[in-house]
Amino acid sequence: MLKQNTLVALGICCIGFMLWFGLSQLTSLFSTGELFGRSHGTEGPSQFSMITYESDPLNFLAALGTAAVLTVFGLYLFVKLLLRIGLWWGR
Repeated sequence: MLKQNTLVALGICCIGFMLWFGLSQLTSLFSTGELFGRSHGTEGPSQFSMITYESDPLNFLAALGTAAVLTVFGLYLFVKLLLRIGLWWGR
């Protein structure tokens, strides 16, 4: 029982993080037109900063794809969890 409850709690935390990160990225995109992603400088290693499509199109699309996948997958898992809770509650 403790193992199952721990797994459910961990799953809820993972779902929450995926939804939070994906939705915060998409909100940032719609409000400012920027996403948090890796930017490559001409000197030194890459760093994380706010990027736009004009400044770094490849990494912008990668960040946008990651945000979209995390949001969709997080919503999918959240709905599955709600359905499972509904089935459990109806027993």
